Amino acid sequence: LFFRFIGASDQSTSLPTLLYSLVQQAGAAAPTAGPESPANFQALRETWLKTLRERSGGQPILLVLDAVNQLDTGLADTSWIPWELPENVKLVISFKRGEPPAEALYHDLLQNRRARLHEVKPFESLAERKKLVAGYLRTYLKDLDPDRMEQLVALPGSENPLYLKVLLSEMRVFGVFGD
Repeated sequence: LFFRFIGASDQSTSLPTLLYSLVQQAGAAAPTAGPESPANFQALRETWLKTLRERSGGQPILLVLDAVNQLDTGLADTSWIPWELPENVKLVISFKRGEPPAEALYHDLLQNRRARLHEVKPFESLAERKKLVAGYLRTYLKDLDPDRMEQLVALPGSENPLYLKVLLSEMRVFGVFGD
């Protein structure tokens, strides 16, 4: 399992650094000039694509790259994405739509059928939000009183499932009952 949250830490928005770390995690030899070397980037890209094809070896591989639109290159350069994968390799890429490069990528994927597309839509009702909150907290043997539940699901942004999930995660880890 390879999982990367792009934009979650320093250097996580650098495409060369992302590819370098994926190559290293796969156990392959990455080019030695360092990931940020412009002369080395093409070699790194080729090593990444070759590594994914060669290292799969029948073992199931799940590769999740979240928020690729937050890369320094944005969605302008997708040549590093392996569109043809071995059967045992699954690649999940998420990106935020709305900007022209994202819409162009989405429509290219839709027209060329190079990928299965799924859209995470905003919650349509407060009941859906409450269901997510209750279900998430239940997995940690926690819950909210009705007043706090109403406050939470009424927050601006809580119609976005990811926003709500991140908020719940932060509450679970850093929350203080009295606050």
